[in-house]
Amino acid sequence: MRDVSQLARWLTPEVYTGLERQATLARRGRSAHGQSERHVAYRLGPPHFCRPTVHTVEATIIAHGPVTSVAVVLRLETHGAHWRASVLHVL
Repeated sequence: MRDVSQLARWLTPEVYTGLERQATLARRGRSAHGQSERHVAYRLGPPHFCRPTVHTVEATIIAHGPVTSVAVVLRLETHGAHWRASVLHVL
């Protein structure tokens, strides 16, 4: 439900552009079918981490919804003193 722009500081430009594109397509799809935006509460499972380098963390987490579950895959990389998501996939 959060606007993608609120996440911009934690995302690389490529990830931000991809999320913005997905959000736009989802809005258009809902509008074309006369559906409103809905909030789905997800319960997060335990995260699984690996650290391939000192400046990289990769994580996977399963988000369980009332009807379906999705896997979220995330790669974080250091950018100066901050971490940013350089990969984000919801499967």
